Amino acid sequence: MELKPCPFCGETVAPRLTSYGYIWCDNGCKTAFNTTDEIFNTRPIEDALLEAAKAGLEYVRTSCGQVVRKQRLKEQLSSAIEQAEGSNHE
Repeated sequence: MELKPCPFCGETVAPRLTSYGYIWCDNGCKTAFNTTDEIFNTRPIEDALLEAAKAGLEYVRTSCGQVVRKQRLKEQLSSAIEQAEGSNHE
């Protein structure tokens, strides 16, 4: 299983098979984690923030699409009104 980056320094960690089952960050923070790979990779707050960011991005995409469609509709209606008014004056 590939391990996520260290939650403290963001660097790559390496599983080190010891009698304690430690996962070590030999990079920036020199931290040891007495845990399993699966538990180490569980990041509920990060996962929740990522889901919230994805939902926010989807909302923005949807909202921007609606704004663009509304603007196009407004332009089409304005053009149709101008054409109708022009044909009434002829």
